[in-house]
Amino acid sequence: MANSLLFSFSAEIFLSFCLLASLLYNSFLASSSSLNYPLIDKQTFFQSLFILFCCIVIVFFSNFFSYSSGYLFVYDYPSKIGKIFGLVSTSVALCLGRSYLEQERIIYCEYYSVLLLSLLSFLLLTSCYDLITLFICLEMFSLCLYVLASSNKNSIYSSEAGLKYLILGSIISGFILAGCVLLYGSTGTTNFNNFFLLFSFDFYDDFLNFYGGNDPIGYSFSLGLIFLAIGLFFKLGAAPLHVWLPDVYEGSPVSSTLFFILVPQLAYLIILVRLFFGCFSILFYTVKPLFLAFGLISVIVGSLGAFNQSRLKRLLAFSSISHSGFLLLAMSSGSFLGVVSCFNYGFLYVITNALVWGCLLMSLRVSESSLLTSHLASLSYKTGNYAPFVGLVIGVFSLAGIPPFVGFFMKYLVFVSSYLTGSYEAAALILLVSSLGAFYYIRFLKMIAYENTKSLDAITDLSPSSNLSCFSKELSANFVSFCLLVSVFWLVKPSLLLLFSYKVGACLVIS
Repeated sequence: MANSLLFSFSAEIFLSFCLLASLLYNSFLASSSSLNYPLIDKQTFFQSLFILFCCIVIVFFSNFFSYSSGYLFVYDYPSKIGKIFGLVSTSVALCLGRSYLEQERIIYCEYYSVLLLSLLSFLLLTSCYDLITLFICLEMFSLCLYVLASSNKNSIYSSEAGLKYLILGSIISGFILAGCVLLYGSTGTTNFNNFFLLFSFDFYDDFLNFYGGNDPIGYSFSLGLIFLAIGLFFKLGAAPLHVWLPDVYEGSPVSSTLFFILVPQLAYLIILVRLFFGCFSILFYTVKPLFLAFGLISVIVGSLGAFNQSRLKRLLAFSSISHSGFLLLAMSSGSFLGVVSCFNYGFLYVITNALVWGCLLMSLRVSESSLLTSHLASLSYKTGNYAPFVGLVIGVFSLAGIPPFVGFFMKYLVFVSSYLTGSYEAAALILLVSSLGAFYYIRFLKMIAYENTKSLDAITDLSPSSNLSCFSKELSANFVSFCLLVSVFWLVKPSLLLLFSYKVGACLVIS
């Protein structure tokens, strides 16, 4: 069993040792007088990329199995897929955000060390199988995100974003901790496997009959579930707990914003499904109104809030809030089809966002001034590069949910899962909000393709990226091409990803 444990979590162990070795090496390098004390060493980028590649290979070829009660972590199929997606998404964010780090003179060794530490927290978070490890890994992951948000020391907005994220995140951590305490006080255990056994259908009926039909757990357990759900909704960026998200996305460095968009959501989805559809599935009716209410509010606030945004990152932040609402609406159905549609939506959302951001950042030199939506007028004509614009059109149409692109089928599955379970108000709102959301997405494409403002012709920030190395530029293009290939392939063979999502959801619900 010890050898199996070692092999199952070899990626985390390898990443931990590599992180320590990288910190020591870069510390000695930065204090070297013969090298003139280099604070920005470009080799750190290739070190981090090589570490990520090795972790992907280790996770891909590792064997997985579920652990029984008494273990704090579990390594099953969903955690393996979550780790692969997180590692690949981090590699994409690393390549696309490198030009910003060079331009803003952010110290590589510090930034990449925090990035790898946050990735280590992510890998552990996808395998959490106990409330204690869940809270510790969530806090460890959140602390890394606070540092990444405030990593640009030359920008007061970055410091403000990190401070705001820290204060609000600390308050929500109190909710999560209170929920864990109430669950432990009501049941006497913190292990997910014990929760699953306690609230299984056969055992729970005998449990209630023993107490004469009265539930001895009472309101404290329900309140613990609600507190835990609210804390995870905040992490997911759902409204009305969304007030931090636009400001943090806007003030954070572009590379950190990319990481926030591509990586954390999948871990939070795995935790939500593992808890509320695996451990507490028989009590889902307790939190179903909460999922439905937060989902409805999120899609409304996200769609209406994006209309008058003049900053690109704030526009995509409100878009992220809207998509978080769709994820919660899928789960609010309480059915297995809702779980499948939720993971299908989550996987394709990450791929589509990587495509959109990749095409944008490959077409312009990264700076805060170039991320105004008005500065993107006639971007394809100014750069003279039409290839990224084609991918951008496909990605934005997908986010808007326009057929026959993948975003339409993402929202269609959520609509079907809500309709079949009787949530007709949610199904109607999905149709309405999808129509409203298509407006600001299409307006964004219209601005890039057709609007031509002569006063902006002299902006140098819109020149093609020249500060990326050839290797980084080619790697970014390959990542974007892969996302485009997956998006197009889904149109030809949609059943493949559906079966993939079905397997992930089945492992979480049954485990």
